[in-house]
Amino acid sequence: MKENYVVFMVRVKDRFKEKKDAQWVVCIKPETDYDSIVQIKKRIEKMKALFGKKAKYFKNIADHLQVSLLTDGIREAYETALEMVESHVAQGRLVRMHGIQSAGEKRVYLFQLADAVWGDSRYGDANPSADLENPPTAWYVGETKLPVEERYRRHRGYDGEGRNISTKWGRTYFLEPFDAAYNDLAQSLRDEFARTQEAYRGVENLNYIEAKINELEFAEWLRSKGYGAYAK
Repeated sequence: MKENYVVFMVRVKDRFKEKKDAQWVVCIKPETDYDSIVQIKKRIEKMKALFGKKAKYFKNIADHLQVSLLTDGIREAYETALEMVESHVAQGRLVRMHGIQSAGEKRVYLFQLADAVWGDSRYGDANPSADLENPPTAWYVGETKLPVEERYRRHRGYDGEGRNISTKWGRTYFLEPFDAAYNDLAQSLRDEFARTQEAYRGVENLNYIEAKINELEFAEWLRSKGYGAYAK
């Protein structure tokens, strides 16, 4: 089931306009997240909820300019955001799309999961049509700027400085070793997805937003093929 998204604009503080090369940024958030954020009363806390440590650059949500609620998923949200940027640029505003500046760094990957993942309610919720009496092969879909093997290693354990950076998915459910999780079927499915209409610009050399789109589209495509899939 596709999630609803909101495309909206946020004003950059005047003193950071040159640094950010924008007076406004266009953002995309799931409808539920957006609804929670706009209820926050303190402006700075609202910006922190949107941008984390980079909140200092931004002033407020510009709902008086344009807010668009979408019902057809992240890909349409992305396309609508691009149209919004173009429209406001044509009106003479300095506008760019948030998250698109890191062009060409990201890739989409998938790892096979142990059958035990079907006992995890989050995985079951992401695959409501799956037959739990005879569950299909389970996959985890993600996006990263790291080499795929390095991303696997980090999911499973530690970084180069000995800090534990593992994820619950990696620790608990990823098949071992790497070649078992990123096996021939995984690579074949990834290549096949890259050639489909659902894949926005393939699975390599993506900016952040393109990678997030394809992460979700890949998971949906896998479900349509009868597999289990999870993507954030």
